[in-house]
Order: sequence, then C-alpha cells, then structure tokens
Amino acid sequence: DIAAKLYSTTQLFISSHETIAFCYNGEKSDVMALVDPEQILQVFTNLLKNAVQAISTGQKGQIDVSIATENNQVIISIADN
Repeated sequence: DIAAKLYSTTQLFISSHETIAFCYNGEKSDVMALVDPEQILQVFTNLLKNAVQAISTGQKGQIDVSIATENNQVIISIADN
C-alpha cells in the first residue's frame, strides 16, 4: 500500500517540522503498487528531507504532497516553495 507509506511518512515530517505547512492531497491508503516497501519508504523520506532542507531559514515553508492514479499508474508529487 504505497499511499499508506506516503501518508505515514508525511505525518512524521508534519509532527517534527511544525514551522512548515504541509498539504497532503489524495488517498491515505488502498493504493497498491509493486515496489520494495523499505526502498520506497527511504525514497519518500529522502524527498521530504530534501524539501525541508530547501526551505531557507526565516522563509515560511510550504510542502505539497500528492498521490493519484491514472491509467493503472501511480503518480506521486512532492513540491516545496
């Protein structure tokens, strides 16, 4: 369940980065994909960590995380300001 992994990873970052606004869009569970669960968790962690580090000190941070499905594909987006 790739959505559950993405959502739970995002929640961890929300709780540990209170000064950054996170916006999660999409399903929180029940999106299946053939991936290595540990490797995809590491990918999500690295992407969110990079997004946090890209926000300059003193800048109001915004990180948008989304997941969608289209034509039997999972589309995940992580964007920072």
